[in-house]
Amino acid sequence: MRKFVKGILFAAGILGTSCLGYAFGGQIIKTEAQDIQSYTGEYAGDYVRGSLEYRQYMKYAEEHAQNVEHTEGNTIYMLDEEAVLEWGQPSNEYKISVQKSDLLDKLMECGYKFHLTDEKGEYSVTESPYGVITTSFRKYETYDVDDTLNMRLLYDPVSKEIYMCYVYSDEKSDADYTNLALDTLESVGVDFDVEKSVFGEKFRQDKEKVELHTLENNSSFITGYVYDEACAIFFVNEDLGGQAVCAIGADFPALKELGAAYYWPQN
Repeated sequence: MRKFVKGILFAAGILGTSCLGYAFGGQIIKTEAQDIQSYTGEYAGDYVRGSLEYRQYMKYAEEHAQNVEHTEGNTIYMLDEEAVLEWGQPSNEYKISVQKSDLLDKLMECGYKFHLTDEKGEYSVTESPYGVITTSFRKYETYDVDDTLNMRLLYDPVSKEIYMCYVYSDEKSDADYTNLALDTLESVGVDFDVEKSVFGEKFRQDKEKVELHTLENNSSFITGYVYDEACAIFFVNEDLGGQAVCAIGADFPALKELGAAYYWPQN
């Protein structure tokens, strides 16, 4: 079970469609390949520089690219979901070792009702000038939960593992999403290390502090609390009415040690 460690995060960023979760600090949850049952083999892009696999994959990316961008020496190939699924390997970004269907099943067992309201995908292969490939295969799904709450899931369409899960109130509702957030945290294996009700009260207090910070500073800066290992944070976002949002996931660049939130070849 994962346990919370309290910390504080001050960072700049915006919760949008293409930049969800990129600018946050926290501890990476590394999921080993042997823990995943939905596929076998390596991660897409996790190939030794110059190897046959490397060359074959880059050729595949070039042939299936819907769009190609060049920025700061990197070449970015934008793929569609069909090409990602055809290759059959998940991206080499870090993820939570929980699949989307498992999370939703557990939450529905808690009595929540989900209605899919939006879905989209962004799938990219980036080749650096030093022969490093990073892949990001993200499917976004937004759900209405019990008519007053929302959940946004980002997951890999191959492994079905979750990158990030956002829990927040409907823009037209002042409903408290604390219980949904806590049940979500439990569903991904978090041990609160205290009574759930006690943790929930602290959760509410922290959320209110973040919202108050927004009102007092009129700022779009992300302000939040990091609970390590589960990487649950609160942050403020103008797109969601300035409310505090609970983000749960593994998409936090390892600023102190690893340098990036990706699996890399071991040889």
